[in-house]
Amino acid sequence: PPLVQHLEVTGGRPPDAPMRAAIDEILGVMTAGTGVLTLASSDDRAATGGLLQSYRQAYGSCRAGDPQEGDGISSTRLTLDCDRGPLDLTISLEEGRIAQLKLAPPPEAVCVP
Repeated sequence: PPLVQHLEVTGGRPPDAPMRAAIDEILGVMTAGTGVLTLASSDDRAATGGLLQSYRQAYGSCRAGDPQEGDGISSTRLTLDCDRGPLDLTISLEEGRIAQLKLAPPPEAVCVP
């Protein structure tokens, strides 16, 4: 009988310059509470800023970790190392602007603030 029932391999490519800039914008808003997000026209800047502020209050200051998934150009998922626990950041860009942003505790996180 086979010994391996399921095998999944994921990996992400390093972010290119526009993706890195978007990640830095997000971390700037989360860490310092200031900064301007370059959002796609369909996104609400105030709502997105409020979401990032609430995560900042719950998780504290965050730093970007290694990419987990994505091509590093149009989309990426990376783990943020925050003061009060890890967060997964998933981001998609369209024409260099943030089109999709998702923050959530990683599935393997034991404790959430």
